Amino acid sequence: MEYLYLNHNQIISLNEINFPLRLNRLYLNNNQISSLIRVNFPIDLVELNLNNNQIISLIGIDFPIGLRELYLGYNQISSLDEVIFPRNLKNLDLDHNQITFLIGVIFPISLKTLHLRYNSITSLSEIIFPIDLKLLYLNNNQITSLAKVNFPKSLSKLNLDNNQITFLDEVNFSVGLQKLFLNDNQITSLVGVDFPEGLEILFLNNNQITSFDGVNFPVSLEYLSLKHNQIISLVGVNFPVSLNIYI
Repeated sequence: MEYLYLNHNQIISLNEINFPLRLNRLYLNNNQISSLIRVNFPIDLVELNLNNNQIISLIGIDFPIGLRELYLGYNQISSLDEVIFPRNLKNLDLDHNQITFLIGVIFPISLKTLHLRYNSITSLSEIIFPIDLKLLYLNNNQITSLAKVNFPKSLSKLNLDNNQITFLDEVNFSVGLQKLFLNDNQITSLVGVDFPEGLEILFLNNNQITSFDGVNFPVSLEYLSLKHNQIISLVGVNFPVSLNIYI
């Protein structure tokens, strides 16, 4: 057996369950599981879906070493301290939890996609992101600043919608960033912002931007959205030739 679907049931515990040894994908989303301690997951498991349960902690869990996709969204996880993630993990989903900080968290270096939407994260400083991370979703948190954040150079998409960010002039964006989402923040100015040269898509809707004086948009920019700001004039602004702009 390669696939086992047990989602949308009323399972409360996985203890003493003998899963098929060669099981590759296990779907346990939408149950009532609160703990994963002493669970014997199949060693060949590559995908594990535990979305929409009641999991509080990941400490002490023995994840299969070959696990590549782990879905833990819509639980009650508040901390990732001392969590040992499988070293081959590619996709980690922790959306809709209660995580407040990430300092000291050891993410696997193999990780390509990280979902942390709808948590209570306030700061990204001192966080060590995986060096090959491609997609990072941090929208709907409580982040106030991006200064001194070390984004990986490999990052191509960054979503920071619905936070409390006020300025961008001290941010070191990833050199390979192509898509940047900053809707619904508190940004007032873009002066001095060092946008990546290869940036193609930039969303800044629902901020408090009033002017573009002195702003240098990258020549690669193809799509710029500035709806619901406080812009009065565009006189003197040098937009890239290939740009589609929405104000």
